Amino acid sequence: MRGRKRKMAYYRALVTGATSGIGAAFARELPDRTALLLTGRNDDRLSEMRAELGRPGRQVDCVQADLARTEDRDKLISRAEEFGIDLAAAQRRAAMTSWTRTCAFIPTAWM
Repeated sequence: MRGRKRKMAYYRALVTGATSGIGAAFARELPDRTALLLTGRNDDRLSEMRAELGRPGRQVDCVQADLARTEDRDKLISRAEEFGIDLAAAQRRAAMTSWTRTCAFIPTAWM
C-alpha cells in the first residue's frame, strides 16, 4: 500500500471535562465516526454538547459526574464499560506511554 495514506480508526472515546476548555475542544475535534461518551459536572452543558456533536449514525452519550466523588467515578466506570470502553487497558497504556509518544499520534490537522 505504498503511497496511500492510512486512515486512523476511532471507534469510541471517553472525554472527561467535555463541557468546557480542553475537554470540549477535544470532543469537537474527534472524527464524526467516533462514538462519544462525554462527562462533566454541568448537566445542562452536557446536553448542549450532545446536541452540538450529535450526527446521524453517531452515538453521543453523557454522564453527569464530578470525578472528585467516589460514587460519580464508579458511575462513570460502569457506564464506560457498558459503552465498550476498557478503562483498565487505557490506564495500562497511559502508564506505559510518554507524553511525547502520545502527541506523536495526534494528527497534525487537529493542531
